[in-house]
Amino acid sequence: IRVLDAGGTLTSVSSNTSGKALWGIIKPGSTYYVAGDGGTILTSDDPLNPGKPFVLIANTGTSSNLRFIDYLNGRFVASGTGGVILTSSNGASGNWVSQITNGAGTIYSVAYGNGTYVAVGGNDARATSTSPMPLSLIYTLADNQSTWIARTAGTASTLRAVVFNGGVFTAVGYDGAIYRSPDGGNWTFVQSGAK
Repeated sequence: IRVLDAGGTLTSVSSNTSGKALWGIIKPGSTYYVAGDGGTILTSDDPLNPGKPFVLIANTGTSSNLRFIDYLNGRFVASGTGGVILTSSNGASGNWVSQITNGAGTIYSVAYGNGTYVAVGGNDARATSTSPMPLSLIYTLADNQSTWIARTAGTASTLRAVVFNGGVFTAVGYDGAIYRSPDGGNWTFVQSGAK
């Protein structure tokens, strides 16, 4: 892990997770949170201070490889392989709840807007004439609900990111896929020109 200090110096700090890939980092407030392989979530409120190294959260409740972490609408959200989505009200050990989407692929990104969480991902493969199965994953979760609902965007491409801006969700992925939705349930293709 490399941290940029207030003076603009980039410093390497130990993650204490030998051999595990780390995929996401956020800093809501004064604490850093890092997500990675094997259900790894690390925290530190001052990683440049040798007395406050990154600490492994002891119990996230999953061994899935986590590819995403963020703080959305007052809730920590992490997601990854096996369609796993974890949520926590405070990010502490033992406070992560697994909300399984029943997806076989990877959830790469989650966004929040209009009272709804939207999660996107896929199987990391492209559809072919011999294997045209849907490879994208889209799930929605309304506020105060606990069950993620599977949605479709009409694409077989793995979706790698989603954002909410200007009242609209926008998801992007393989093969130049760009889709927009006001609610996470109804998606419209946007021509990108990229392949």
